[in-house]
Order: sequence, then C-alpha cells, then structure tokens
Amino acid sequence: MIRDGIFVKQAFVDIRRYILKYGDLETYCNRFNRNPHLKIDDFNVYLNPVDQLGERINSICIESEFTTIVIRNEGSQYFHIELNASSEALDLQEPWSNKKLVDLEKEIKPYFEKILSYIKVKK
Repeated sequence: MIRDGIFVKQAFVDIRRYILKYGDLETYCNRFNRNPHLKIDDFNVYLNPVDQLGERINSICIESEFTTIVIRNEGSQYFHIELNASSEALDLQEPWSNKKLVDLEKEIKPYFEKILSYIKVKK
C-alpha cells in the first residue's frame, strides 16, 4: 500500500468521475464487458467494478461500485490501482508479477501522472 505521493483516494475519485462522464465503453477482458474506458496517447485506462458485480457491469453500475483503475499499455502490460476502503492510500498491483512495491510504484507513476494531467486539462 502506498502511503504518500500521488496515489491517494481523491486522485482515484477524480479519475473515476472523469472516465464515467467523458469516457466511452470498451471490452478488454472476458470477465467484464463494456468497461468504462479512456484512451490517452499510448495507453488505455479502464474501470472495473467490485468483484461481486460480475455480469452486472452490462447494466448500470453506480460510481462507487468501480473500485479498480486498470492501465493497459501498448505492450499489453496491465497495472491495477485499487481503492482501499479502509485507507486514503491506493493499492497497486501488476497481475502475475512479483515486483517489489517500490518498483511497481515507479512503473505506474508516469501513467498515473499523465492521467491526472490529461483530466485536468480536458475538464
């Protein structure tokens, strides 16, 4: 869990709100269909709902039900940024990876900063 820096709850909420308002829908995996989506230069940003929703993403989900931001770069590398309900910090993950958190933060940070800059300019 990251305790400081840009990986904070308010940044997550701002990104989620922007994608839900201005993004489109795109399927990127078999588990969920029609995910809220935003394309920024050379990577894609998706919102995933909480696991229990399953197929309900095809119907209407409320904003708070989207608890994961997924970043997919051109090399099809996936990064997950999860909202932690019990903390102001965000959880960072790269599925199928055993990277140290400090290394993962360094990899994700440029994407996250680019998303925040993008939504700030486009508002």
